[in-house]
Amino acid sequence: MSTELRDQQNLNLVNRTRSTYNGGSDGQKGITPSETIQSWKTRISLKAQDKSCVFTNLMKHINTDVLHEAYNAINGKKALGVDQISKSEYGKNLDENLKDLQERLARGSYRPLPKKEALIPKANGKKRSIAIASFEDKIVDWCVGQILTQVYEPLFIRNSFGYRPNKSAHGAVEACYYSLEKGLRANVIEIDFSNFFNTIPHKMLMGILEKRIGDTRFLGLVRRLLTGEILKVSGDIVDTAIGTPQGGIASPILANIYLNEVLDQWFIKNYGSYNNIIVRYADDGAPRARREFRNVISLNKFCA
Repeated sequence: MSTELRDQQNLNLVNRTRSTYNGGSDGQKGITPSETIQSWKTRISLKAQDKSCVFTNLMKHINTDVLHEAYNAINGKKALGVDQISKSEYGKNLDENLKDLQERLARGSYRPLPKKEALIPKANGKKRSIAIASFEDKIVDWCVGQILTQVYEPLFIRNSFGYRPNKSAHGAVEACYYSLEKGLRANVIEIDFSNFFNTIPHKMLMGILEKRIGDTRFLGLVRRLLTGEILKVSGDIVDTAIGTPQGGIASPILANIYLNEVLDQWFIKNYGSYNNIIVRYADDGAPRARREFRNVISLNKFCA
């Protein structure tokens, strides 16, 4: 097993053995925080092209520069968490707050506050439960989501369109259309996962992450974000035994990691062929794309 040293990254992707990635030190003078951030994202994404690579020091990347980037990226107009601290309030002592947060993350003493449940009306008259994190916890969630995106994007299949950079439900509609035109494939099976985010099993998800990530501190941070408490509308505080928090910043990438393993790769291994393809997308917030998708698959000349 070849090992990539901290300050001497080997970015040669022609590597026939199982490699490990244990972070890196930017340590460069005269560069801006945004350049530093782009640098670590680039290093992770380049190493991630090696699908056998195991990442062993991802916590290295959650430094004060990256926390600043997270602070700037998060929408300050969203609902407040249980501590009622807004983005502007947190930013009054930003440097001190982020330094303290980074130190707690480094020590392993960081613990997220309980998330506040909110019930959002759905088109069918039912309500969707979402979990609203405190602003500081959103910062950590953003960092975790960014790191996981760089690590796992190269593993995802082309026809996975849900919650991915530069992909959308409309791309899924187009993929279905060109797969069905001219009668190339006779049948379509449409599957909708009900209450998916709230039913992802933690043990199985963590097992999937452990195949690609060897940094136990980072895995522990992900686990704490998954299993944090929820302050229910009723006033009760309950543990999260299953699922990823709907509304959580890292939840979409965690959901994609899980579905890539248990659905996409499973389908390709067992059923994938020229005539059998899978197209996956998320229809949340995309009613037009959902209607277009169903129009495509309901055309008689495409479907048996």
